[in-house]
Amino acid sequence: MMHKKTNFKLWTEGFIWLFITFALCYFGHKTYKQAESELKKEGLLVVRLNGPISEMYAGELLANSLNYYKNNNLNVTFKTGGERIDNISLIASGDGHFGVESAVNLAASRCNGVSIKAVSIDLEFPPVAWMFKEGGNIKEFTDFSGVKIGQLGEKEPKFLFKTVAEIVGLKYENIDFRNINDDGLEDLIKGKVDVIPVYINWEPIKAKKLGLNFRITYPLEYGVDPYGQVVFTSEKMINENPETIIKFVEATRKGWEYAMKYPEKAAEELRKVGEISSVDNGTILLRLKALLKINSEKMKKDKGVGEMDLIRWDTTLFFLKKTGLIGPSCEANNCFIDIKDLIKMSNIKKNHKN
Repeated sequence: MMHKKTNFKLWTEGFIWLFITFALCYFGHKTYKQAESELKKEGLLVVRLNGPISEMYAGELLANSLNYYKNNNLNVTFKTGGERIDNISLIASGDGHFGVESAVNLAASRCNGVSIKAVSIDLEFPPVAWMFKEGGNIKEFTDFSGVKIGQLGEKEPKFLFKTVAEIVGLKYENIDFRNINDDGLEDLIKGKVDVIPVYINWEPIKAKKLGLNFRITYPLEYGVDPYGQVVFTSEKMINENPETIIKFVEATRKGWEYAMKYPEKAAEELRKVGEISSVDNGTILLRLKALLKINSEKMKKDKGVGEMDLIRWDTTLFFLKKTGLIGPSCEANNCFIDIKDLIKMSNIKKNHKN
């Protein structure tokens, strides 16, 4: 009899927990749906960044803080990302409206059938380079054979390394890669590795502040010049809301233009953003200027900030094909849509309404 009572008690408790779990899932799902509905009513645009809030997204952050988005009747909120968050898949599935990602990652995803396209360029070239100590045997990329190379998890630095290695004739499979911490500079200082991948707006500036003597070599020195950081959206968004995309892109480009024209003021404005406020203004300015150098050459050629062209996308895909990340049939014109085409689409939709 005691055994039966124990079974009954266990069954009853199990049923109660099952009911509670169901209730939480049901009402939690309902709450999520309600929140989603409220976001739509408010016209809130979710922009997914591929990293923490920083000067890497100066155009977007300035467009928000200087009310460029607001002046275009856009209500924008940012969601930060990282290595384990697949922004491309999230945007493609409708969980967000715009994303910021490396052109390399976007093109690889697009060529593998993901329904997204770039709508603007933030950075003309990848902000990636390789750092090594001054005064040693390493002078340039061709000296990387037989030394310890630090390696992070990000796809873009790996892709760029492999591309340059092929161009200069280094056998990728013979490279001595070593996993490093997020702060690879510490591993370089301690001699755990001889070379580390760096973002030009981060480790070099930190190294200078520490008084370290170092050298940097860039992919551009070896003719590797894919697009850098891009703004993208889903094809569904392109087909259904071209006017919203136009407004967003125009405001974002205006934010980058402000940063290029007034870097000191831009740094001060960026420091007001909560996540950056703990960084001193001088450091933010140095980081911002390092990024802006990437776009400076394009400005000199009288091309608008953020404008894309087929030749550069062809170049980006050329390197992806060369390293085997995409197949030979993928075409560059499927990776992006020009603002002029969006304007045409928007006008057609307006005429249909009339």
